[in-house]
Amino acid sequence: MKNIPLIVQVPIEITSENIQNLLTSAFEGGANYWVRSVNLDRSDNPPKPGLVWWGTDEVFEGDFEATITFDDPDGDEGNGEGSAKLTWESIHRGLRVMARKEPHHFADVIRNDTDAVTGDVFMQCALLGGVVYG
Repeated sequence: MKNIPLIVQVPIEITSENIQNLLTSAFEGGANYWVRSVNLDRSDNPPKPGLVWWGTDEVFEGDFEATITFDDPDGDEGNGEGSAKLTWESIHRGLRVMARKEPHHFADVIRNDTDAVTGDVFMQCALLGGVVYG
């Protein structure tokens, strides 16, 4: 009998708290070696003054868009010439890429056991389509 590959799709709930933890892990440590700036451009629910937007629950209760500038992987180190928008769409895409290409890190997201490395991998998946930086 021939072995036929089986693909099973299982819905997994990733909460806004999981996303906030990933972004905090990325922006406050894990991705600092390639991310240069993180600016909230638009939000249905802006954060209170003085708070970082990625740590504010209200921002994740609606639509938002942030511009992330980073080192363009095709340029010299430290160039800061790359830019991408972080939105719910790019977050969903990043989670799908992470689940497919980096399943051991995605398992950490599911367990809500994220750290700087997990946040870094997530940001690369969301903004660059996969891990580009070591």
